[in-house]
Amino acid sequence: MVPHTYLIELGRETLLCAAECARLLQWQEPACRLEAIAPHVLLVESEPELQPDFWDMFGGVVRVARCIGKIQELTADGLLSLEDSASRFESGNRIVFGLSVFGDKNIPSKELLVSLLNQVKDRFRERGISSRYLEPRGKETVLTSAQVGESRMLDAGFEWTAVKGREGWRIGSTCWIQDYSGQSTRDYQRPRADPRSGMLPPKLARIMVNLARGPQTRTLLDPFCGSGGILMEAILLGLDPTALDRDLEAVKSARENCDWLQKYAKRKLPVVRYTQGDATEMRHYFEPLSFDCVVTEPYLGPPLTREPSPARAKQVVRELSDLYREVLAEIRIVTRPGGGVVFVTPSFRDTEGNEHAIPLGLTARLAGYRSSDPLGNIAYVEWFGIPAEIVKQARRGMLRYSRQGQHLTRWIYVMES
Repeated sequence: MVPHTYLIELGRETLLCAAECARLLQWQEPACRLEAIAPHVLLVESEPELQPDFWDMFGGVVRVARCIGKIQELTADGLLSLEDSASRFESGNRIVFGLSVFGDKNIPSKELLVSLLNQVKDRFRERGISSRYLEPRGKETVLTSAQVGESRMLDAGFEWTAVKGREGWRIGSTCWIQDYSGQSTRDYQRPRADPRSGMLPPKLARIMVNLARGPQTRTLLDPFCGSGGILMEAILLGLDPTALDRDLEAVKSARENCDWLQKYAKRKLPVVRYTQGDATEMRHYFEPLSFDCVVTEPYLGPPLTREPSPARAKQVVRELSDLYREVLAEIRIVTRPGGGVVFVTPSFRDTEGNEHAIPLGLTARLAGYRSSDPLGNIAYVEWFGIPAEIVKQARRGMLRYSRQGQHLTRWIYVMES
């Protein structure tokens, strides 16, 4: 069977998003082939066709394009020579189209991209087809998922995805985009949020849940549930989650947000179980081996509005290290052997520019946890253009997540109990 080939645009934190792809795509039978071909772009070959509802599970995938061919030079005639969604239009049709271009620094400039779009428009005019195109914003060469979605481009036209790789240009026809509207709604319209204690973005929460679960996973525990970001993504994925937090207000917030999601989703979702209690005493609330996986962002220390002094930073690291050691020991008790555990730790700089992080790796190994390479069998990872040291950390189960303007960087540890 000839495999179906897809071009996958990954989110901003490329390795984190690639790890999610490696995790979920390993469930396919037979296994998919994964290859990094450009910054933020993963090529996937799969024998079965991967339907839109499969991609709906992902948090770190921005767009998916069905590969329709290769060309050596990116030209209007080259694009239109490929058998794809553009060829189905006839004289009298009115369409909207676009082109997103990925690759290294040698890709065409925005000016050349607009010139190419105008040439395609001219070719359509010659065929009697009325068309308009959308161009990327500013100096970008990639349309946002919101531009594609709000224009109804995939219904009333098409988008080409062009990727400059080792063997010329791979061209895809976009077939899926992320649910940017739903993500935004869960992020900004949920009824309860606490910016001071930190709000886990829905995309990140979804990725974390996916990194912890397997095809047979049913039950999930979040022992620092906060306002319920992880719980909401878990129930949308059909898991049965349990919430724990020592703060009664946090438990109430999580319940209110998950109840709101039940109404917003307009479909029946699993029921969340809530418990108020201390994560360092989980054995008092749950039976041993109760959960298939654990996903959590624990207490990350006091909110950072500016860099702490070196002495204060060292104190925070000591306090968090002690807390995490106790919590990891409790997680081992309530999680089934081999269960996935995804655990966030912070790093931050002090006023003298020194980096402070929580050395969780040794603590986890001493507690009996195992880690494996979350990038799995992705070939040519170097084509993502990520520094080798960051890739090396990722292969040890440490995935980085940061946001511009924040003093704190999250490190997502992927482990097995």
